[in-house]
Parts: sequence; C-alpha cells; structure tokens
Amino acid sequence: MKELRRRVIFVLVLFLLFCLNLGHAKFVYEYEAKPISASEYVDIFSKFVDNKTLFDYVVNLCKDEFQGRLSGGEGERGAAEYIKDNFENFGLTPLLKDGYYQYFTLPYYQITKVSDIVFEFKDKILTLELRKDFIPINGNGKVNSECVFAGFGIVDRENGYDDYKSLDVRNKVVIIFRGAPKYINVDKNTLYLSSKVYNAYKKGAIGVIIIDYPDT
Repeated sequence: MKELRRRVIFVLVLFLLFCLNLGHAKFVYEYEAKPISASEYVDIFSKFVDNKTLFDYVVNLCKDEFQGRLSGGEGERGAAEYIKDNFENFGLTPLLKDGYYQYFTLPYYQITKVSDIVFEFKDKILTLELRKDFIPINGNGKVNSECVFAGFGIVDRENGYDDYKSLDVRNKVVIIFRGAPKYINVDKNTLYLSSKVYNAYKKGAIGVIIIDYPDT
C-alpha cells in the first residue's frame, strides 16, 4: 500500500512538472475575508487572554527591578526586554527588519539649577519648594509676571468649549487643572497636558502651572 502511494505521488509530481513545462499549469488561490466588529474581536481575543493575565503583565512591569522604566535607563531597557521575550513566546512576527525594537530620539531634561516658586499677594507671600510642592517639567529661564487662572486649560471648538474665553494671558503665567470637569463633553485629545500647554502657548502665555483638581 505504501509503495502504491509513493508511485501515485511520483506520477502526480511528474504530471505537474510536465504541465509546467508546457505552460498549461495554473495555480488558483481564492479566499474571502470580511471585517469584524469590535465586539467580535473582543470575543476572539478573550479566548486567549483574561483579566488576570493582563493584570499580571502590568504588575510585572511595575516591579522595582524596572526602576520606574525611566526612558533611556536600565529599568526601561529591562522592561523592553521583558516585553520582547513575551512577544517571542506569543509567536509574534516582528514588524521591523531589526526585530521588535524601534529606536528614536527622546529629549531628556535634567534639573541643574532651580529656585523656589514665589507667589506675592497683597497681604502675604506663598513660597513653593522644589520636589515638595512642585516638579518642573522642562525648559529653562526666569519668569516674573502675573498669574491667570484658566480653569482646565481646555480649548475644544468643535464642542463649543473654551476655558480661555474672555481671558488675556499674554506674557503671563497660566494656572490650570489637570483632567476635565465631569459636567462637560469634550474631545479626549484636548485633555493631554501637551494639548493644554500648547493652548497656553498659542494664547501668548510665558509659563504654565498645572495643579491637581481637588476631587483627584
């Protein structure tokens, strides 16, 4: 029986080679695909992963050995290696030719000299201490100007919301809250700190102080 199978396969191979030489062979491959909804995708994905598994990955990435995953530091490189190892275990094919890593330049600011922030009111002076009361994000220079409170610092023209309406912040320091109030509906992209700082810059502000909302 095995010998007969070998002969049949051998004859088929010879036949295919013969057809190819004559130019009569044609290979046809057809398939049908359709887009799936988000809920269908979740149903498929949930068969391979659950909440506990995802939570365990997050817990591992938050371990002390990764030192907060500071960009460019040993902890960040260790976390990247951890993610790469898991990608390999999943059998994921790297998108890039050089593997899973994609290198790029990221500006890094190190505080070399900074003073306290001093607020001067009519009847008193309030001083904020570095790392105790505030942490600078980036940039350098010296600022001495008025301060203007601009709510949450959100500008969303499509939804008709503008915290800078009727405010003049040119050459002033803007004070804004993080996040957004619960009673408004705005584009989530307007909530990023980068968007809020850019809004202040476009309005002519020379500095931004970001504070936590009392409910957070």
